[in-house]
Amino acid sequence: PPNIPAIATGHLTVTGGETNKDTEREIRIGGVGDVDLSAFPASFNYVALGHLHRPQSFPKNTQSGGHIRYAGSPIALGFSEGSHQKAFQIIDVEPAGTLNIHTLPIIGNRRLTQLRGTIQELETQIEELAQPVEGELQPWVELVLTSDETVQSADSLSASLKKLVTAKGYAPVGGVQRDLPDGAISWTAERTTDELLSELDIIRENECGTIEH
Repeated sequence: PPNIPAIATGHLTVTGGETNKDTEREIRIGGVGDVDLSAFPASFNYVALGHLHRPQSFPKNTQSGGHIRYAGSPIALGFSEGSHQKAFQIIDVEPAGTLNIHTLPIIGNRRLTQLRGTIQELETQIEELAQPVEGELQPWVELVLTSDETVQSADSLSASLKKLVTAKGYAPVGGVQRDLPDGAISWTAERTTDELLSELDIIRENECGTIEH
């Protein structure tokens, strides 16, 4: 009927959407992996989509953002999403179909930071980490070595880099991963049972105020 906005929702991948392969799984419907924008009729005043974790909108060339949107996940679900600005989308649709879109940033989430580089580059990046601000959840850091350096053992390298991270007020998560230039992960530093239990104790200690927060 006239003067009634038409709003559609869907859980799918739009062609050209920015994805995160390590946190999003491929959805195939009837053998189709993604959906072209031409599939959405012009009669929809707004299309609210789910599945992709990065906030984004379509068509891409729209100055104020298109009417086909992913609000994105409310929290980062992996270190590759640490740079995302998570947000809510507040949508007001006028009877005539005019959209007023407001973006409300989500604050208070734990910061996830992934550092990548050679041993020296990782040490420099750790040194340049800004101290956590008072009241925020302790940020987590993932370390990825992108060179085939074998100057020291995996355990020794992991321990030395984690010590630097902890000194900056951050919590190192997992062992140091190695990601060679061709993109293949060759190894992940193995940890003993004692190391795993010690890491769990650190996480528990850091999380003691999370529920109250």
